[in-house]
Order: sequence, then C-alpha cells, then structure tokens
Amino acid sequence: MRRILACLLVLWLGSGCFVFDELERGEEILDKHASRERREAEARKKQAAEAEAEGGSEPSLVADLGGRVRTWWDERNEPKAPEQDPDNVVVRCELRGQARFTRKFDCLSQGGRVL
Repeated sequence: MRRILACLLVLWLGSGCFVFDELERGEEILDKHASRERREAEARKKQAAEAEAEGGSEPSLVADLGGRVRTWWDERNEPKAPEQDPDNVVVRCELRGQARFTRKFDCLSQGGRVL
C-alpha cells in the first residue's frame, strides 16, 4: 500500500512540471516567431507601463511624436492589395458552342456570352 501511495505522490508532484515546461517552451516559440507588429505593440505597451510606473501618466511629446511617425511609416509602407478591375475576373464563357473559362473582357471581345 505504501508503494502505491508513494508512486501516486511522485506522479502527482511530477505531472504538472512537464505540462508547465511545455507551455513555457511553446510560449518562447510563439514569441520567437511572432509578427513584427505584435512585438512592436507589446514593446509600446511595456514602455507605457514603465512610464506610468515612473509617475508620468502621459507620454512625453517626443515619444508621442515617435509613435505617430512610426504609425504613419507603417501605414505608408504597408503592402496594399492591387485594385481589381471588374472586367478582369474569370468567368464561364460560351464561345462558338463551347464553354470555357476566360477573363470577362476576353470573352466579350471575342463575341462570347458570359454564363
């Protein structure tokens, strides 16, 4: 009976360590592969918390200006989706008795009918 209780005690005490180790390792991997925007947002939150802890509840003018410039730069350099031309979509086209998939403009310019 003592052996069973000793085994259960060891298993009970040791089971949580493995789980917490795996959670910590997973957290490190997520932080390592996190997006740049997420890391920057976390850094800004950390800086704001440190500034508030120091007694300055409002960020300084330079820090506020730096944040605005950083936001403007990110918006300016953010890749934008190309504009979609409504005639450049792929449609099913009936042309000379055959159905095929072509661009809408090509279908209409060859005398086809959009299905």
